[in-house]
Amino acid sequence: MRAAVEVLGAERMGTACGPIEDPAVVELLAERRVPLEISRLEPADGRRAGRRRSPLGALDAAGCIVTIDADRPGLFGTTLVDEYRYWRRRS
Repeated sequence: MRAAVEVLGAERMGTACGPIEDPAVVELLAERRVPLEISRLEPADGRRAGRRRSPLGALDAAGCIVTIDADRPGLFGTTLVDEYRYWRRRS
């Protein structure tokens, strides 16, 4: 993610649950005001997030811009309303 922002000039990140694992990347994303799209799907393998702790609160507290995304609703059978309900229960 760091290279995408610093080298490529990324202006948003899709399906971005991972950056919370690296505080320096979170700080960069917050500083550059790069919006993060969050869905309950794992970016790496397409599995549902299950019992994983929601990154929304931590990303918000760090000053990041966070949006909720349905991430290919036709493929995964979810809607934006489903995503809001899911994240609301876990935030």
